[in-house]
Amino acid sequence: MVSIISFLIFNHNQRQAKQAERVYNDTIQAFELLVINMDKGKAAIAYLSLFDDCMEKIYNH
Repeated sequence: MVSIISFLIFNHNQRQAKQAERVYNDTIQAFELLVINMDKGKAAIAYLSLFDDCMEKIYNH
């Protein structure tokens, strides 16, 4: 009886560890996508800044 209970507790702990690992991996993937999208946004903002500088030069001359 004790061995069955021990097995069930061990099995439950293993399932929890696997689920935690899956959640961790999903979180890492979400952060990677976030970084990719932030880099795209950063590039777009840099381009707009360059455009704004050029427009400023045109209007001031």
